Amino acid sequence: MNQNLVPIALFPVLLLFWGCANATRQDETTDIPYHWSQSYSFKNHQIHVRGLGEISPSPVALAQIEVITPRKSSIMKEFGIFDFVIDSTVTDMDNDRHFEVIIITQSTGTGAYGNAVIHEWIGGKLIERKLPELTEEQRQGYMGHDRFQVEDKQLVRSFPIYKPEDPNSTPTGGMRTLSYRFAGKEWSVTMEPASSV
Repeated sequence: MNQNLVPIALFPVLLLFWGCANATRQDETTDIPYHWSQSYSFKNHQIHVRGLGEISPSPVALAQIEVITPRKSSIMKEFGIFDFVIDSTVTDMDNDRHFEVIIITQSTGTGAYGNAVIHEWIGGKLIERKLPELTEEQRQGYMGHDRFQVEDKQLVRSFPIYKPEDPNSTPTGGMRTLSYRFAGKEWSVTMEPASSV
């Protein structure tokens, strides 16, 4: 496992998910009311990721990705999200020299449902690469508390498994791990056997 990576949304607290190889991460100060703002560089491109608005009293409704090319052209994409941004990173998971921007969101409330919104920079545009929805088998015992990390060029998603009688604070069904590999502009998913908590 890459020792520079830290899981983000491990119940009951939020953890940070650090950048991946080939992308450098910088703190950014701004007077604009963003609740999330980070900047990265990748092969002479500058990438800025922002979550707009305040987390409280309601979650953010918009996120922004801005790419500044080596010729200093600025390409901006703004899109709606259901939750608020808790982390982001830039990497190249399929080694095709086109970077992906990964934005991690999390819902408010006790469930802390997580999601990864992914865009690939290709042909001078940001193209969304949606993760597959959880299947019925993958959703068994699922009640949120997701965490995401990039490991060995895969996006790894883990969450606790709840039995019917479990309270939100104490899942007892182990952990489920899904590994998403991006190749040929498509996702393939591998589900590992449930592990103990």
